[in-house]
Amino acid sequence: MLLLLAQAAFAECPSTFTPDQVLANVVAGEAAFQAGDASALSDAVVLTRFQVGCLSAPLGLNDTGSIYRLWAMDAFVARDKDAARAYLAIAKDLQPDYVFSPVVVPEFHPLRAMYDEIEPEPVATKLLELPKGHSARVNGIESVVVPVGQPFLLQQLDASGAVVLAALVGPNDAVPVMAGMEKEPYGWGLSVLGSARGWVHDGRATLAVGPAVRVDLPIVAGLGADVLVTAGLSVVKEGVVLVPDLRVGVRWEVDGNPRPRFGAAGLFASHAYAPVAPGGALTVGLRLGGLDVDGMFGYAGGVTGGVAVGRAFR
Repeated sequence: MLLLLAQAAFAECPSTFTPDQVLANVVAGEAAFQAGDASALSDAVVLTRFQVGCLSAPLGLNDTGSIYRLWAMDAFVARDKDAARAYLAIAKDLQPDYVFSPVVVPEFHPLRAMYDEIEPEPVATKLLELPKGHSARVNGIESVVVPVGQPFLLQQLDASGAVVLAALVGPNDAVPVMAGMEKEPYGWGLSVLGSARGWVHDGRATLAVGPAVRVDLPIVAGLGADVLVTAGLSVVKEGVVLVPDLRVGVRWEVDGNPRPRFGAAGLFASHAYAPVAPGGALTVGLRLGGLDVDGMFGYAGGVTGGVAVGRAFR
C-alpha cells in the first residue's frame, strides 16, 4: 500500500521553504540510500514530505520527479514494493527519459530493474476549481486537473505567480479547497434590496416598486427562515399609493458561493385597490458574494409575483 501522505495546511506552516531547500534534502536522502543508511534516508523523506506542503515558490517538473524517486527508494528499503513501484511510475510519467545515476543506483540493483520495467498508464483526473486569474501546478506541471487515486503535489499560484496554497495530497485524500474558493458558512443574513412586484386582482393589475429589507435566520444545516418587508409605491389614477408587503417563510439553501435558495412563504400583500390579503408564495433566490437576488410567485387575494435585487451585508 502507498505510504500515508498527510496534507500540509499552508497557512499553518511554521515557515516556508524554497525548492532548493527541498532538493538539498533529496540529495542527502540519495546519499543515504547509496550508503545503505535506512535511518538517514527515512529522515530525509519525512522532511521532504513536510517541506513540499510549505513551499514558497513553484516546484519544477524535474524537481518533482527527483522527490518521487527518493520516496521510491525509501519505500523499497522498507520492502513496500507496491509503494516503490507507484512512486517510480509517477516519476517516470514526469520524466520518461530519466536514467538513474549508477553511483546512486548501481546497474544491477533491483530498484533499477523495477524502474526499467514500468510502463506508465493513463490515470483518471478530476477538474480543479480555481479563482479567476489563479493557476495550479500539479506535480510541477501547470494543470487544471489532478490525478485520482494517486498522490500528487499541488501548488496554487495567484495572478502575480505567488504561491498561496501548497499541499501534498494522498491517494485517498480530498482535494483541498483552493484559496479564494472557500464556501460561505451558514448564518443569519441581512439584505437591503430594491423590489418590483405585480399583482392582478379583480381584473385590475398594478405594479409597485420600492425598497425592501430581508432578514435570514438559520434553523438547521441548510434550512433557514426569512422575513421580507417591502414598502412599495404604486402609481394609480388617484395618485401614488403605499402598498407594503410582509413575507415570512422557510428556505433551503445550498451551501457555497454562489448560494442558491428555494423556499415557501406566507404572504400578506397589499394592493392599490384592495385591502391587505393573506396568501402564500414559492420563493427562489441567489446570493453571490455581496449580490442578492430574490424572487417569488404566489397568490394573495390575486396572482402576484415579484423580484428584488440588492446588497447582502452578511
